[in-house]
Amino acid sequence: MAQKMIDRVRQNRKNATRVFCFTLTDIAEATGKSIYAVKRAIYAGKLDPRDLKSIIEYGGKK
Repeated sequence: MAQKMIDRVRQNRKNATRVFCFTLTDIAEATGKSIYAVKRAIYAGKLDPRDLKSIIEYGGKK
């Protein structure tokens, strides 16, 4: 899943080498969850959309 997120960033953003900025749609598609579920996780503090490690951990949970 991490490679999927990195590929998505490279595809959509040419200058994404320094900062990974993921949209809710990017995270939802990579994790297979709904945008609403991603929003709830962010508000609950379970996910930091700026941190790739946090996204990978969130995506691994079922």
